[in-house]
Amino acid sequence: MWVVAGIGALIRIRQFASGRSLWMDEALVANDISERTPFDLLTSPSPRGQMAPAGFWIVEKAAFALSPSAEALRLFPLLAGLAMVGLSVWYAERHLRSFPARLALVASISLSPSLIHYSAETKQYVLEALVTLMLTFAAASRARLHLWQLTLIGVVALLFSIPALVLVPLLAMLYAFESVADRGLAEATHRLGPAAVILGASQAAASAFVLGVRLRLEDFWSAADAYMPLPTSPEGVGWLARTGSRTVWFAYYHLGIITRPPQDPLDNPLWVVTALALLVVCVVGIGLASKAAWRASRPLWQDPAGAVFVMGTVIVAVMLVLSWQRTYPFHGRLSIYLFPLLFIVLAHAVDSIHDRFPRGAVVAGTAIAILAVPSAAGIFVKPYDRFDVVEALGWIEGRPQPGDVIVYSPAAAGEVFRFHRGEFDFGATAFRHYDGLDGDELAPLADGNTVWYFLPFVTARNDQWVDDLLNDERVIDWWRGDGAVALAIRPNS
Repeated sequence: MWVVAGIGALIRIRQFASGRSLWMDEALVANDISERTPFDLLTSPSPRGQMAPAGFWIVEKAAFALSPSAEALRLFPLLAGLAMVGLSVWYAERHLRSFPARLALVASISLSPSLIHYSAETKQYVLEALVTLMLTFAAASRARLHLWQLTLIGVVALLFSIPALVLVPLLAMLYAFESVADRGLAEATHRLGPAAVILGASQAAASAFVLGVRLRLEDFWSAADAYMPLPTSPEGVGWLARTGSRTVWFAYYHLGIITRPPQDPLDNPLWVVTALALLVVCVVGIGLASKAAWRASRPLWQDPAGAVFVMGTVIVAVMLVLSWQRTYPFHGRLSIYLFPLLFIVLAHAVDSIHDRFPRGAVVAGTAIAILAVPSAAGIFVKPYDRFDVVEALGWIEGRPQPGDVIVYSPAAAGEVFRFHRGEFDFGATAFRHYDGLDGDELAPLADGNTVWYFLPFVTARNDQWVDDLLNDERVIDWWRGDGAVALAIRPNS
């Protein structure tokens, strides 16, 4: 297991050290951090449409103050990603009995391409995944942990994760329910009172923060299919099928819009079958665990596996309801916080199967462990750098002549241009934002001189458009990378 964990850590460090350029969302976060005060970050919505936990803003602001660079901003997510790998091994050794289950958990967390990618990106997603792993560990280990330790975990979780606003109360209710059952209402109330006050105050503070910085992005996430229709309707059933398959796809293989054109995972039979197979493993494992608990005349949630099964089922159900109510989107990178819980449920399911069907558990555990291997190996061989904007700006540097203009497109490109501009010497060149290549409108920008056109964030879906762009007769020179393009254009050509 430690070998697999070491490989996962090595891939994360390699991705971090590859010098990948900031992409659009990262540039938006980076400019918020560099231009806004800590008070503004914690009390008012981002003008660039970014939302993250309070602890994320605090740590990243401190990191940027020490070293204003992309690497400094990505260091905290990297440390969170490495901590996830280590904690997965600790969880496996403490709470999983069989080797196939341990291998499935450690390999899934260590090699998940999405967790690797976001461990080297200035976003909060891998941090929230770490918090979920930490809370799941606390739920499984609650009999061994002191009350003050559980309280501290809850406070830290609320500081560094927005979904923790749902996860922490669920964990607290599970612990309180058990305490009342074991000790009686009066004694449990006396014992849990101080912890309840601390967690309640932390929950209130975290809720006030979220309400203060909340953004209205319903139209954006509606277009992304992130809100569940009525689950009993045909549309709702179809959405659940798409979302389930997409979540598995995203956890074990896909990196979202950044690697290839978006596609409906239901169009890929392989991933539909994979999602159904993983669902069967979960159902069989939970069924076997429930049967064992019933035979032992004890509640399912008393042992670590049962607690995780109950916690996972309730959390997914609650988050789906919030999606249906259009309160919290359930889609893609916003569901990464659930990945550790998904992996742990699968691992405990393999453990339960191993008790009755050892050979079946070996097959299931091994298959789960190798799901993410091809994608992780690909990242190790060639670290991801789709949006190589630094190279594009380096190609432009020193070439513009007096009177030339640098134009960036789309508007969001201005954010990454603003962040990286200080690294280059563009002289007294003018800068403009402009969408399109209409000669009648480009010509006045440069007044007969050259327009240097900077076009980052080129995804695979518009590669053909770029091919056509480079064949435009007004383009006199160009540089093209994996996801960025720089052009020299004579508008009157």
